[in-house]
Amino acid sequence: FRIPLWPALAMAAGGGAAGLWEAARARNGRRFLPAAGAAAALALISRSPVPGAPPDDWARDLFLRANARLDRGDPDGALADIRESLSLDPENADARLTLGNALFGRGDFAGAAEAYREYVRRDPDEPRGWNNLGAALSELGAWPDAYRAYLRALELRPSHRSARLNAAFIEWRAGRRDLAARRLESLADEIPDHVPLRIALAALAESRGDTARADAWRSGAYARDANAAERARREWESPLRIPLPDGAGRDDP
Repeated sequence: FRIPLWPALAMAAGGGAAGLWEAARARNGRRFLPAAGAAAALALISRSPVPGAPPDDWARDLFLRANARLDRGDPDGALADIRESLSLDPENADARLTLGNALFGRGDFAGAAEAYREYVRRDPDEPRGWNNLGAALSELGAWPDAYRAYLRALELRPSHRSARLNAAFIEWRAGRRDLAARRLESLADEIPDHVPLRIALAALAESRGDTARADAWRSGAYARDANAAERARREWESPLRIPLPDGAGRDDP
């Protein structure tokens, strides 16, 4: 990544391939075997860290590439990169968060939860880890533990928008709509174009009998992203009842 040896390696690989081809055509074993050996050596070099680059630099580059792949919607490639990065630098706490995100993106929610737990063990004061842990636990149906994780994220950063919305969803499904309503209404002015939030606000307005406002929120959500709006509608209008952990929900959001 950091040392520009790849052009030279590419040229050498091209020369080696040409040598292999010529040796094969001439059926010249003396030329074929050295060329084959050189090609094998180049293959090994291409799978190894760049000569001269410290392992932590190589690990950091893999970490950055993994996150870039996640941004492009490639969790499989990200997972391969971040696992290799962790093999070189197992003490990188942020890499545990990326590992969890890659596993989450592949639908491995149990693996993601394990990675997020390791992340918050190493960095317990970072709200992103707690919020992501809550999301993974929600996917596993572990609602009380998920709610605790969201509340922990909010203790660390009360303004955390994703954790506020996620906590509101559990409160809504648990029948604590007073708590959910305050969280949702506090978010309405901050992220009014957020599609799942608009669907949540539509559900809130409908529960209050304000169908005109509910229709406005809902139609705006579908106009922005119909697929995301439909997924959110199914979640917020689900009859699923979620239990809150004992003692939860007693304080104001």
